[in-house]
Amino acid sequence: MLTRDSIAWLNLFRGLNKQELEEVLACGDEEGFLSGKLLLEESAISVDLFVILDGKVSVEMAATKPDTDDPMRTRLATLTEGDVFGEVGFVEEKRRSATVIATTDGRVLRLNGDRLHGLFERSAHTGYTLMRNIATLLAHRLVDCNVRLRHAL
Repeated sequence: MLTRDSIAWLNLFRGLNKQELEEVLACGDEEGFLSGKLLLEESAISVDLFVILDGKVSVEMAATKPDTDDPMRTRLATLTEGDVFGEVGFVEEKRRSATVIATTDGRVLRLNGDRLHGLFERSAHTGYTLMRNIATLLAHRLVDCNVRLRHAL
């Protein structure tokens, strides 16, 4: 069972007080998933934000094989407990930039993006804190991507 105390340690929620965390949790639901389940589809429109409670997922992007027009999928990352996905669609409120597929059975906290944005309108501190934490997450992922690209050249 999902409780405030069971997820307060997650980086996404760093800096929120107990009441703010309860308000954020009220915007979401816990969902189970089985290995192989498509959790997000690239180009789909959705603003929900996901936190992995347990299990693993693969973040993948459509690509084209070099020197051909043959489609392929490129794995961008493997995410596990405590990781967040769906943050780009949540922030941009546009199409999803990648596909997320479960590689094991597990559970996520699915935060309804519309309800969460509404909470941000009512509580500037909650909105600022979560968006700062998402910005930090995105910055870390960008640095990791830059390092991988540097080593690939």
